[in-house]
Amino acid sequence: MPLTDVRNQTGAKNVILFIGDGMGLSTVTATRIYDGQSRGLDGESNILPFENFPDVALVKTYNSNQQVPDSAGTASAIHTGVKTRAGVIDIGPGAHRTDCAEALAAQVLNPGELAVARARR
Repeated sequence: MPLTDVRNQTGAKNVILFIGDGMGLSTVTATRIYDGQSRGLDGESNILPFENFPDVALVKTYNSNQQVPDSAGTASAIHTGVKTRAGVIDIGPGAHRTDCAEALAAQVLNPGELAVARARR
């Protein structure tokens, strides 16, 4: 059953963000087919529950220092807007994982930290 498009006229009270780490197009397609076929349906025309959300986006992100992404670095990129190295959280790409001084000098703030900093002003 398709969702009805009802626009909120007062603004969002809360936002829920689902991040499907590792859910590229090929993984989602394989999941859709397997789910449908395991229930005796046509796998290709099956629809996964999240595909009925009113807004769905695809984001491709990767680390600044390697081709195969690491979840710590990619989650940091999503939350801060800054590409980072593998194995670090909220640390800029210039800092290496084993160098604490570099890490402290290269911290990047996520939206929650920015909000707290603004509230303290």
